[in-house]
Amino acid sequence: MKTGLFLGKFSIFHKGHQFVVDTALQEVDRLIVLIYDSPSTTDIPLDVRAHWIEALYPAVEVIAGHHAPECAGYTDEIKRTQEQYVLRMLNGTQITHFYSSKPYGEHMSEALQ
Repeated sequence: MKTGLFLGKFSIFHKGHQFVVDTALQEVDRLIVLIYDSPSTTDIPLDVRAHWIEALYPAVEVIAGHHAPECAGYTDEIKRTQEQYVLRMLNGTQITHFYSSKPYGEHMSEALQ
């Protein structure tokens, strides 16, 4: 079974995000979208952002990532913190496909293996 993960804040769920979801849905059997809670970067509540995706894509499993790490950057410590959080939120789910256009895509892909 192919399981995909798309990770982000989705502070505005735009056409680019929709393109990634549409592409992923053609490539995997199961798609998980993990949305980071990020009160320091967006005023849009996490549950509202999660609902946008659930309404457009009922077949997608949306995980609202409450209490996400607020740290940003690419130090080894920050990367480890982010990776551990994502792995904890996935609760052992094996990811075969990871979708990202952000610089964290590379280190997160390695952590998901």
